[in-house]
Amino acid sequence: MAPLWFDRIARTFRLCYLLQAPRFTGDRPNQSILDILFIMKKTLEPIEFPITDILDLHTFLPAEVPDLLDDYFDACLEKGIVSVRIIHGKGTGTLKKRVRAILARHPLVAGFSEAPAEAGGWGATLVELRPDPRSGIGT
Repeated sequence: MAPLWFDRIARTFRLCYLLQAPRFTGDRPNQSILDILFIMKKTLEPIEFPITDILDLHTFLPAEVPDLLDDYFDACLEKGIVSVRIIHGKGTGTLKKRVRAILARHPLVAGFSEAPAEAGGWGATLVELRPDPRSGIGT
């Protein structure tokens, strides 16, 4: 099963494809967009992007952040990445508070701090990960 953020990106790409593709009507002249999305879900494979040390949360819904961070940290440790930067944006600070609350209780987080000005300042958080001894990931 693809991690949550891959599925979200794949859904975005499917929708972009739908909006840019010629009018698709299938067997019925007035086929609904839900029917078209269902067909596309069956035919298009999710697009996987390389895991890097930077995660930009601007394209994700706040409700997706807890699961996204879990999946992202696991993927980073599998790749041997132990220092990451999470870009939550400046805005009102609500997402930053949510991210930091998750980080404070996350078992794979050794520590976190505000990013320096050249790396996003108060719009990003630097995170140090610790290996997960239960799964052997990152060891």
